[in-house]
Amino acid sequence: EVGARGALRTVNNNFLVEELDENGEYIALSNFDDFLRYTENVYAAYAIGATRLFDLFNVQAGLRMEYSDIEAALLRSGQSTPQNYLNLFPSASASYEFTPETQLQASYSRRLSRPYFRRLLPFSSLRDRRNISEGNPNLRPEYTDSYEMSLLRYLDKGSVLSSVYYRRTTGVITRITIPGENGTSLEFPINLAERDAYGVELTFSYDLFDWWTVNTDVNLFRSLLNGSYEGVDYSA
Repeated sequence: EVGARGALRTVNNNFLVEELDENGEYIALSNFDDFLRYTENVYAAYAIGATRLFDLFNVQAGLRMEYSDIEAALLRSGQSTPQNYLNLFPSASASYEFTPETQLQASYSRRLSRPYFRRLLPFSSLRDRRNISEGNPNLRPEYTDSYEMSLLRYLDKGSVLSSVYYRRTTGVITRITIPGENGTSLEFPINLAERDAYGVELTFSYDLFDWWTVNTDVNLFRSLLNGSYEGVDYSA
């Protein structure tokens, strides 16, 4: 299977902060009066192949190439933060049939998670006089490599899936808070760290009746975050 996909998005965000002057009139603050235009154009092409080996193994492999053209532009002040990047995302999976009811599966995939556009807003959120929150137009995506092995068992009226997995993520987006001026604090997101997560998962599905299916899932995992900013260790 081969294919192509394009996703084009434009988000407009008008931002205005007003202050009450001595005459009782609201005056716009020039530093907080702007218009953000966020454009996100993503173009992708992919290819997937699958085959069955020795009448026991089902194997599938694929590759997706993705080009991202993203810009966060402040139209009134003329500031712009363009981002362009090309990525390759491989994937592969294989399954082995012990019996028609029992299968061992293994898979690998790489994916990205783009920051939500509101996190890219450079405006400050004036919630109160002491705590200031703002976005970061220089945020980059998070990238995750995921490895998983699972055992699938089919029942007469359901199935049981047990899995172990490991996921490594780079460029993890985290909001941090640092001291500001005059006793204030400033909160903003950055690509802070690397994260290693591993765990086990058990999924159970059963048809009690034709109209009633029970599903349950248990997931036990541990996540290790490793990163620092301006000499401060934020590992957890």
